[in-house]
Amino acid sequence: MRDRSGAKIECPVCQSKDIHYSNTSNFASFAMGMIFNADAVRCGACRHVFYKRTAAEDETEPEPKSKRR
Repeated sequence: MRDRSGAKIECPVCQSKDIHYSNTSNFASFAMGMIFNADAVRCGACRHVFYKRTAAEDETEPEPKSKRR
């Protein structure tokens, strides 16, 4: 998983790069997502849950393809 600048995200606890989205469904995850535009992610090595900001390009809809004539 990569951050906004394209660098691989590291776990803040163990510095592992085995990071994936977390399937949490609690109020804290919902609030972080809505207020701070952040997603819950989990380290595959130590199982630590932390949050990463959602990239700006993830927020926008793709532009429609123009039709060729």
